Amino acid sequence: MAGMKLYGSDSTHLLSFRHSVSTAPPRLASYPSRVRFDSAKLGRLRVLSMAAKRNPKRLKYSAPRFAKEDELVYVEVDPSGTDSWKLEPVVELLKQGAVGVIPTDTVYAIVCHLRSHSAIERLRRIKNIEPSKPLSILCRSLRDIDTYTTGFPCGDGRGHANIFRAVKHCLPGPYTFILTASKELPKQCVRYGTTTAKYAARKNVGVRMPDDAICQAILEKMDAPLISTSVKWPKENEWMIDPVVIADIYGPEGLDFVVDGGIRVADPSTVVDMTGSSPKIVRLGKVINEYSIENYVMVVGALNFTESAVYIHFDQTPPTWSRFSSAVFRYSVERPDGSNACRNNSCSVYCELDGKRLLKPCQFDTIVLRNLTANHYHNFLLNVTTLNGENNSSAYSWFIDTIPPTANVSSEQNYTSAEKITIDITFSEACNGHGGFKCVNSSNCDVIVDGPAHVQPSSLRIIKPNIKYSLKLVLSLKNTYGRVVVRMAENFCKDRAGNNFTRSNASTAVIHFDRRPVLVDLWSSVPSYELAINGVPRTVFATNRTENLEVYLDFSIPIINSTEQILNALDVNSGSLMPVHDRTHGNRRFVFNLKNIASETEIITVKLHAGLLSGRTGTPISPVASLQFLYDCTKPGVGLSSNSPNVTKVSNINVIVEFTKPVFGFEASMIEVNGGSLIRFKELSRALYSLTVMAVTNNVVSISIPEGKVNDISGNMNVASNKIEMIHYSTPAISMHYTRL
Repeated sequence: MAGMKLYGSDSTHLLSFRHSVSTAPPRLASYPSRVRFDSAKLGRLRVLSMAAKRNPKRLKYSAPRFAKEDELVYVEVDPSGTDSWKLEPVVELLKQGAVGVIPTDTVYAIVCHLRSHSAIERLRRIKNIEPSKPLSILCRSLRDIDTYTTGFPCGDGRGHANIFRAVKHCLPGPYTFILTASKELPKQCVRYGTTTAKYAARKNVGVRMPDDAICQAILEKMDAPLISTSVKWPKENEWMIDPVVIADIYGPEGLDFVVDGGIRVADPSTVVDMTGSSPKIVRLGKVINEYSIENYVMVVGALNFTESAVYIHFDQTPPTWSRFSSAVFRYSVERPDGSNACRNNSCSVYCELDGKRLLKPCQFDTIVLRNLTANHYHNFLLNVTTLNGENNSSAYSWFIDTIPPTANVSSEQNYTSAEKITIDITFSEACNGHGGFKCVNSSNCDVIVDGPAHVQPSSLRIIKPNIKYSLKLVLSLKNTYGRVVVRMAENFCKDRAGNNFTRSNASTAVIHFDRRPVLVDLWSSVPSYELAINGVPRTVFATNRTENLEVYLDFSIPIINSTEQILNALDVNSGSLMPVHDRTHGNRRFVFNLKNIASETEIITVKLHAGLLSGRTGTPISPVASLQFLYDCTKPGVGLSSNSPNVTKVSNINVIVEFTKPVFGFEASMIEVNGGSLIRFKELSRALYSLTVMAVTNNVVSISIPEGKVNDISGNMNVASNKIEMIHYSTPAISMHYTRL
C-alpha cells in the first residue's frame, strides 16, 4: 500500500488512496464471516480485507428469482448485474417506503427512499442509530450531487484548485464526500446531520456514487437518491459482509428485503470532508482501483495547488506503473501568474523517498533515483522554499512492477464426452499492451490447441474485462477418445508496466475426452465351481463364509460418484453392504462387505442400478448383470440304506449312500467298513452313490461314513452318517450234505 501526502503553505493534509498489490496470483482461502476494524483515525488505517465462508443458511435463500422468508424478500443477483431484471420488486418496494439491504462497491448498506420520512425513521430504529449519527445518500450521477448539495469547489483562479474537475475522475468510486446540503435535501434528512467533531456542520451530508453494478442498476430505476448507512454487527464494531447473515440478524428487526450480491470485502469507503477551505481526510478506507491510479495522481495534483503562493509542476515523471528500478523527475516551480519562482536556483529544495529524507542534496530541475525496490509502491516528495519564505510540496507515487503477467487456463470439464467444453482464461493482471489478448479466428488466436480439437472464436466471452475470458473448445467427433493440450501463446501482450506475458505451469490445461461406453464388472470374493447341470456346464458361486465376504465394482474409467452414491445404487436381497472406504483405486474400484445375512441358506442377489452413475467424462455406466451366489452354512447330512436283511447269509451287501445336498470329492476310501471289504463304488450323482460290501467272516459287518470327510459346494463338511450293521452267516457243511441226499 502507498500513501500520498499533500502539503500546503499553511497546513498539512494527508490524502491516502490505498492500493493493495499481490506479487503472485491470488489464492482462495476460507476466512471468518466477520472482520473487525479499528475506529477511524486520521492517518493510515489498516482494514483487514477477507472473504467469508459460505454460510450453510445460504441454501435457505437460494431461490432463482426472489422468495419470501417470514415476510423478508430475498433477491439473489449476479455481482456483474447481468440479471438486474430481478431487482424490479426491490425498486417497487423502495418507492413504497421499504427499508432493505443492497450491496455497494465497499460493504453492504441499509437503504431507504430519500423522501420517505417514515422509512428513514424505521431505518434508524432497525440499526439503532442515534439522531446525531450521520447518514449518507447514494446518488445516481453528479447531477444528483449538484441537486442535493452545493457541490464541489470549482477554483477561483487565485491558486485555489478546481476540486470538482479533479474529483469527478474518481466517481463513481469508493468515496464519501462531505458536502454542504442544499435546500432540495428534505428537512428530515438535514436534521439528522452530525454534530461530532469529524463533520463540519449540522447541514452537511455525505454523498456517494458507488461503482457497483447492482447498486447502480437500482439507483437508475429510482426517482431520487437513497438514504444509506453501512451494515455492522449490532453490538460489535465489525462489518457484516455476508448477506445471508445480514438477513438472519436484521430480518427480524424489520427489514423488508435483502439483495444478495455475494460476500463482500470488509473495506469501507474513504471519507473526505470538502466543506472547509481545503479537503480533509476523515477516514481512510477503500480507494480507487489499480486501473485508475492515473486519476489518483490527477486528484493529488489538483488538491496540491490549494492555497499555495507557489506550486511545483512535474515536467517528467516515471510512468505510474514502471518496470524499471530507476526514476527521473524533472520539475519547475512557478507562481500563479506563470513566472519562475526559483530564478537562478534561488530556492531551497529537499526530497523524501518513501517517507525518508534523501541524504544527498536534491538537484535543481532534475532528480535521478536509482536501485529502487522492485514490486513495491514508491512515494517521492519534493519540498521547495523560496527566498521569500514561500513554501510548497508536491508528491508523486508510482509502482515498480517487474513481475510478468501470466494466465491460468482451466476447465470444469477436464474429462468429458461432450462435443464442446468451456475453457476459462484468467489473467494475473490486465495485459493490454501489444494488442492485448485476442482470438479472431483459429489461425489468429492467443490460445494454442494441440490435439484433435479447435477453439471456436465466435464463442469468446468477456467475463471480467482484461482479466477473465471464456472460450468454447470443439472436440473432434472423428475420434472416440483422446487428449487435447490447451496453452497460451508467448509474448502476445504486455502489462501496464511493459512486462511481456510469460507462460506458467498453470497456463496449460489438459483435456481428456472419451466417448466409449463406461463398463463395470460386478463380482465378489465368493469362489466359483464348474458344474454340469442336466448335462449343461454351469459356473456356480457359493460360500459359507461370514467374514470378509466382499462385493467388488470395477469400472473401466474413474467415475464421478461417491461411495455413498454407489451404495445407494446397489440393491441386495439379504444382509447389508458396508463400504470399505480406503480401496477406491482412484474412483475405479469400490469394495463393500456383505454382513448380517439372516438365513443360514440363501441365494444372494446383488443388483446395480447403473443409470444412477456416470463416468468422469459424463458418460452413463452401461448396464451390468446382477451378481448371484449361494450362501449356505449348513453341513450336508448323509444316510446309508440297504435292502439286505439284518441277518443274511448273502456275502455281497448292496448299500445306497444319499447326501442331503451335492458334495464334492467323495471317494471309496472315505467309507469305513468292518467285517468285510468294499468291492464296488459308483457315483450316481453328486448326492447319490451306490456301493457293494462283501462279508469276509461269519461275523457282524458294519458300514459308516465318518464326519468331515467331504464338503458341499459352499465348503461345509459333512456330518457323520448312520451305521449299517448286519450279521453274516454261512450254511453248515452237514446241512449241505443232507440237501444233496
